[in-house]
Amino acid sequence: MDIKLETSPNGRPFVWVVAVGPGEGSELLALSDDRTGRSFIPIFSTREDALQGLGRLRAAGAPPGEVQAMELQDLAGQAEAGGLGVLILDKDGNILEDSKSRAVVERRRMAFSGCAFVAIAMTAQGELVDEPEVDLVGIPEKNRAGEPLDDIVFDAVMSTIESLPKARRRDPDALAESVRRAVRAVINEHWGKKPPCLVHVLTV
Repeated sequence: MDIKLETSPNGRPFVWVVAVGPGEGSELLALSDDRTGRSFIPIFSTREDALQGLGRLRAAGAPPGEVQAMELQDLAGQAEAGGLGVLILDKDGNILEDSKSRAVVERRRMAFSGCAFVAIAMTAQGELVDEPEVDLVGIPEKNRAGEPLDDIVFDAVMSTIESLPKARRRDPDALAESVRRAVRAVINEHWGKKPPCLVHVLTV
């Protein structure tokens, strides 16, 4: 199942989670998958699904909580730090993916090799509106030479965009794929792993 996620004004994908506990001391709700026995953070693709799903989870014994939006890269970092999986639920609280689904496989890869997120704003004429945003999750801050990896990845993104003909820069899908390949290649060159890379191109 291919699930479309909402994006924030800055172009970053986000999901809906359940926070439990008071105020700033709240934590993300974690459940146990009866099939695997593994703990996971339940997420929802829409606020409406999250509200209805929370009601079903509460009826099944989950603690009270509050539905909140959370950027995908922040969620990935928290899940990795807590050794938790991440599963998308529907409004009835049912898991939408099995352990062999594409999304679950990608999350397993993220736990091993991190993930890179790139947001690019382009004009309809294929010109950059502003500098691309690069976020690296679960990836070392520096390479073996002590050079910041985020700077290296940023330079790779910029050089890839600048090297593409305008026709490809005007095609969001072609641009995203070129940047994705370049980012994975440069991280592999400096770290020895090819993490998943999510590229969002916003045309303004």
